[in-house]
Amino acid sequence: MSELRPWHIGVLVLGVVVLSVSVYRELNDDSKVLLIAESVTVVDVVTGELFDSPLPSGKAVLYPAKNPGTGQLSVFPVDGKDGKWTIPDRYLPQVKDFVGARKDTAVEDLNKGVVRTNGEKPKRAQVF
Repeated sequence: MSELRPWHIGVLVLGVVVLSVSVYRELNDDSKVLLIAESVTVVDVVTGELFDSPLPSGKAVLYPAKNPGTGQLSVFPVDGKDGKWTIPDRYLPQVKDFVGARKDTAVEDLNKGVVRTNGEKPKRAQVF
């Protein structure tokens, strides 16, 4: 068994070729590219204003963020589906703490996170 036969060398070379091709294809597969968001849609839970804000590079994003018009820390992320704007479940506890017993907010359903907006498209603004 200590003797190396020609077919042993062939199997080793074939293994190296298959491994090389597999690694090359895996590293050059464009379908697995991670796309990073450049902006986020947010809503002021007091006024119902929608904003499209660019994400800062190299900094953490904290909520609530500051409304660029009022300066109040009342801006949270929002998702728009079927004409309704909802706050993601992840942020609902924060919104519940922020809203508390206030009645003058744009939050229609605090349990589902549905927000009443002013009906306009999100305005481009820097909130972070």
